[in-house]
Amino acid sequence: MLIKQNLNLLLILILISTILFANDSESYSQSDDSSARESKSNIAPIAINSSKNLLASKAPNASKLALAQETQSNTETTESSDGTQFGMGAGIGSVTINGEIYNHISLRPELTMGKLGIGLDIYFYMDENGKIREEDWDEFSDYLKKIYYIRWGEQGDPFFLKAGALEQVTLGYGILMDGYTNTAQYPQERKVGIHTGMKMDNIGWEAFLADINEITGPGLLGGRVTYQPLDKIGLEIGGTLVMDFDPYQGLNDDDNDGVANSIDMYKNTDDNALIDSIGNALTPSQRELFRDAGINIPDSSILKNGQPTIDDLERKPAGAYALDIGLPVFENKIFKIDIYSQYAQFLPTDRYYYKDSTKKFTPGWGYSFPGVQANILDFITAKVEYRFANKHFLFNFWDRNYDFQRTHIWHNQTTGIKNIYTKQQVELYQNRVLRGVYGLLRADLFNLLTLESRYQHMAASSYQIKSFQTTAYLNPRHIPKLAEARAFYQRNNDENPFDFANPSSNTLLGYRIGLEMGQGAVLYYVFQKSYQDINGNGSIEPSNEAITINTIETGIKF
Repeated sequence: MLIKQNLNLLLILILISTILFANDSESYSQSDDSSARESKSNIAPIAINSSKNLLASKAPNASKLALAQETQSNTETTESSDGTQFGMGAGIGSVTINGEIYNHISLRPELTMGKLGIGLDIYFYMDENGKIREEDWDEFSDYLKKIYYIRWGEQGDPFFLKAGALEQVTLGYGILMDGYTNTAQYPQERKVGIHTGMKMDNIGWEAFLADINEITGPGLLGGRVTYQPLDKIGLEIGGTLVMDFDPYQGLNDDDNDGVANSIDMYKNTDDNALIDSIGNALTPSQRELFRDAGINIPDSSILKNGQPTIDDLERKPAGAYALDIGLPVFENKIFKIDIYSQYAQFLPTDRYYYKDSTKKFTPGWGYSFPGVQANILDFITAKVEYRFANKHFLFNFWDRNYDFQRTHIWHNQTTGIKNIYTKQQVELYQNRVLRGVYGLLRADLFNLLTLESRYQHMAASSYQIKSFQTTAYLNPRHIPKLAEARAFYQRNNDENPFDFANPSSNTLLGYRIGLEMGQGAVLYYVFQKSYQDINGNGSIEPSNEAITINTIETGIKF
C-alpha cells in the first residue's frame, strides 16, 4: 500500500512539474526564441506507438511488448545563463503487456550542467482501474532502469563516466569488442551499463559492464589499460580483457517456471508441471490424436526428460584477452597516419561442439598486422588491416549484435529436445586457418551525408567468411522538413553478407526517420529487424523467425 501511495504521489508531482515546465518553456521561447531553438535534447524520442514481433510469443521477450500507441511531447532544451540545460519529454498512450492493456505515461527529463548529464526514462503502466503495474516498481533494479543515462565528460577526456544506455563501446582497436551496445533490445529490455575510464600522464585505463543487474553473476564485462613509454614519439601499448562469465544470464523467463522464453512451450504456465500431467493423464494414442488436431503435445523425449531449465544449464564463460601497439608515423595539417598491430586469444577452456558432443575444441587466437589508419582533414577516416585467424577464432566477437547472439537454440532431431548453447559453442567451431583483409571507410560529405562502411574477407582454400557493416546519417539542417535520418545494416562472419533475400542470425538492420509536420510536430519512424533460429533447425525462415520492432512516434516540441 505504501508503495502505491508513493508512486501515485510521484506521478502527480512529475505531471505538475511537466505542465509548469511547459509553461516556462513557452515563456522562455517568446523571450529568447533563437537560443531555445538551437539547443536540443540529447535524448532521442523513445515512445513506442506500434511494435510488431513476427515471432509472437515464440520469440524471446516477444510477450513483453506486443502493441503500443503513444502521443509524445518532446521539449526543446532550455539553457540558463550559467550554461545549465534542461529538457523534458512526455508521452501518453497505451501498451499491451502479456495480453493485458495498460495506459502508458512516460516522462523523459534531461539535465546538463557542464560535464554532467542526466537523462531519465520514467514510465508508468496503469490498468483500466487506474492501478499502477507494481512489477515495474517493486525491486531496486526497477528504479535503476528508470535511468536512461548519467554521464560525466566524454570518452577521450582525462576522466569520463557513463552509466545507463551504452550505444557503442569499442575497446582498443576492436579486435574483441567493436561497437557493442546494451540497447539492442530497447525498450523491451532496459539495461543499465557502465563505461568509464581515466588518462593519467602516460597511463590510461577503461572499465566496462554491460548490465549492473548481472554484476553478481557476473555477466559481460571488460577492461583495458594503456601505457605510453615514449612521450615524444607517441608509442602506445595496450591490453584488453573481455569476459562473459555466464552468457545464460541473458535468458528471460517471464512466467517464472524455470524454462527460458526461447524454448517455453506453454506461456504463463509451468512447463514441466504440465508436461508431467500430460504424460500421466494421456495414453500414447490419445497424445497422437491431440497432435493430429493441432494441439501442442510434447513428443516422447520431452515427456520422458522434461524441458531443460535455466538452472540446469552449466555455466560456460566466454573470455578473451588482447594486446596491441600503435604508433603515429606522420601528421600535418592535412594528413595523419598511424600504424598498429593487435593480437587476441580466447581463454583456453575446452568446449564441445553443439551439434556433436564428441567434438571437443579449444577456442583459438588471431592477429592483425600491419594495420594502417589515415585521417584526412578530419572528414575522411580510412583503415586497412591484414588479418590472420587460427582455428576456432573470430574477430569482433562482441559486436552490436552480441545480445541477440549470446545464446542459440538447436533442435536435436534425434532426441526431439531443443537445447540452448552459447555463441562460443556455436560460432567458434571453425576447424580452419583463415587469412584475409579488413577495411573501414568513414566520410563526412560536405556536412550533408556521413557514411561509414566496414568490410572483412577471410578465406581458407574453398571456404570463406565475410563481414559487412554500413551506417548512413543525413544532416537535417540542409533538407527541408527533415528532422532526423539514419540507417544501418550489419552482417558479420557470414558466407555472403550481401545475400539480402536470405538473412541469417548475423543480420541486423534498421533506420530512424523524423519528418517535421509543422507547428512543432515531428513524426518519427523507427524500424529494427534481427533474426533468430527459433525452431533450432540450423537455418533462418525470414517470414517466421524475424524479430521486428516497428515504431511510429509523434513528437510535439514546446
